[in-house]
Amino acid sequence: MKKSLHILLIVLGLGITLYGATVYAERDTAVEIGEVRISKDLEVSKNEKHRLNWVSISGGVLLLLGLGMTMAQKSGK
Repeated sequence: MKKSLHILLIVLGLGITLYGATVYAERDTAVEIGEVRISKDLEVSKNEKHRLNWVSISGGVLLLLGLGMTMAQKSGK
């Protein structure tokens, strides 16, 4: 049971991280001038916080949790 939980967390973490990275990379652009791209994130007011990619962050946390559990189990043997 524990081994399947580790594998589930690792696979889920990888999937969510890759999905979040894809969504973040394909966000809308405001202006395209040759190779220079200015994203809509730069058009926010100074009082507004920069948007974080929470999907990739949560996927990374799940991935690290799964890897940490796997490493802890292997070192305990």
